[in-house]
Amino acid sequence: LAEAGAKVIVMAHLGRPKGTPEEKYSLKPVVAALSEAVGREVQFASDTVGEDAKTKAAALEDGQILLLENLRFNAGETSKDDAERGAFADELAALADVYVSDGFGVVHRKQASVYDIAQRLPHMAGGLVAAEVEVCDRLLHDPARPYVVVLGGSKVSDKLGVIASLLERADTLI
Repeated sequence: LAEAGAKVIVMAHLGRPKGTPEEKYSLKPVVAALSEAVGREVQFASDTVGEDAKTKAAALEDGQILLLENLRFNAGETSKDDAERGAFADELAALADVYVSDGFGVVHRKQASVYDIAQRLPHMAGGLVAAEVEVCDRLLHDPARPYVVVLGGSKVSDKLGVIASLLERADTLI
């Protein structure tokens, strides 16, 4: 997006802070690695929707990238209360014009930066999400045989529907 001239604001989380800043979960150390990975300077906002984020987002020029501080430093990010989560999403949405989701591992979460913001801005899947969906589609509809599935995780009750569906498709389910 930056190469195409967009002003990019990156939102992310790290760890499980309890809605308040914790230094060990700060995304500030990520700036150098992200800058190297994308081949351009990445700016850092020391907050998520506060004065630093607003000022730096407003000052972005075409092709520049801003990384916001850990979203989970704001209790609204993971709140079970729709109004609290929505209020945080409103503030995030005010920073941008379009939302691109590129975190396949979080698209199922009902969080302000994933679920609620997509209801407030024009939105689309990014390249990584699109690639994962393509792989899932191929595995569900035209898998290479033999088709062996290894399924893990701690919440078996959440996977019962998946297991039932895979039993019809997979040659072996572990």
